[in-house]
Amino acid sequence: FSQFVGYVESALNHAGVFEKAQLDLRLAEPGPRAPVEFSASQLTVPLIHSGRTSGVMRVAGKRGLRPFNAEDLHLMSSLSTFIASLVGHAITYGDLLRNIEVLRRLIDSAPVAVIGLDRKGGLIVASKRARVWLCNSDDADHGAVATAIGTLLEGAAERHRFHLRLHGRLLVAETGALLAGDEGPVARSVVIHDMSPEQARL
Repeated sequence: FSQFVGYVESALNHAGVFEKAQLDLRLAEPGPRAPVEFSASQLTVPLIHSGRTSGVMRVAGKRGLRPFNAEDLHLMSSLSTFIASLVGHAITYGDLLRNIEVLRRLIDSAPVAVIGLDRKGGLIVASKRARVWLCNSDDADHGAVATAIGTLLEGAAERHRFHLRLHGRLLVAETGALLAGDEGPVARSVVIHDMSPEQARL
């Protein structure tokens, strides 16, 4: 994130409009930043996106030139809106990546194999157990897992619960709607249980 802030500051400083520019973002990486010395002709503008303030932008006018005027204020307002939008999207993207990682860890910790498919049957997510049980490898790539699931579901036809033997395991798979929309399931889930221990006890 600090690299992103550096790129934006560099772009502002090389634009030739301001003597100096600095972004102070609340969500930038922790640690003290070297203060920038500003001349007396300075503007500080809040960076607000979706009602949320993410920091401020400070700029200094070029030495020896006229003070800031209404045109400069208009330019700063437009720039701050644009930069706040960039920052907001960067934050949202970072949050999304963190949420995906948490979801993946939760799915991987389940005692069953969990698979998520889109409306067309494309693979969205597969837990570690799904990769091991279907492909006999915990580092099977996305394509191998998708092929294995496609083969599994073709053989199941329209059944929502079915048994299969795969790589020495007796597996029971259940399919269901994960998310439903007006036009039917938006996403489907496949949950697979390993019944081999129960079979061995019988």
